[in-house]
Amino acid sequence: MQSSYLFEQGAPFRDLVVRACAGERHPCDARASWESLVTCSATIVDAFQAGEVAYLVMTAGPQTSALPLRVRKALELALGGLSHKQLASELDVAQSTITAMLKCGLARLGLGGLPSKAPLSLFAIAQAATVTGRGSHGLSSTDLFAHGRRYEIVSVAHLSLLDVLPPAVRQVVLLRAEGKTYAEIAAKRSTSTRTVANQLASAFQRLKVSGRKDLLSRLLRAQVPPQCISA
Repeated sequence: MQSSYLFEQGAPFRDLVVRACAGERHPCDARASWESLVTCSATIVDAFQAGEVAYLVMTAGPQTSALPLRVRKALELALGGLSHKQLASELDVAQSTITAMLKCGLARLGLGGLPSKAPLSLFAIAQAATVTGRGSHGLSSTDLFAHGRRYEIVSVAHLSLLDVLPPAVRQVVLLRAEGKTYAEIAAKRSTSTRTVANQLASAFQRLKVSGRKDLLSRLLRAQVPPQCISA
């Protein structure tokens, strides 16, 4: 790594992450980052958004065995945009098996749930590493040393694609891109799930996307050099 950010006593960890990215950064080697995750030499310890930047924080993993090849392939294809039905056909297994494989793969990476909840930063790393012609998606990387450990931070901006939306709707779309459910967004914004659904439907129509997965693909295709923000 070319840069580092030293831990400051008492500072919240996520503040340190954002401030580290506001300093010296370098282009992320997405293939190397992805390999470290799927071989379990690294694990994800945090994934979050601050403003219009998505962050993925990794550290040295538990040194367990690498993901089984079929689980790795299923995860790469899912993060590349394939549906469960397409994955089941591609791998010649039942959709219930696909669900189990994806849950297992994400848990081994340090995340829970399914790819529908996976953070934008992980989509960007996986696609830049495995999908031909997708490019680097503007991913940046830096080091953070905190609590006696070294962390790699990968960040990607959310981009000017959303500039066409009103500020309130833009925030709802960003929360959905982060993987929040309608209920979680409604609770965070002190509104109803119906309002959230209406805002997202209007935004998706304006952005010409069909849902969260299509939104993530559009955000990544429209990427600009990341503008990391300070806390």
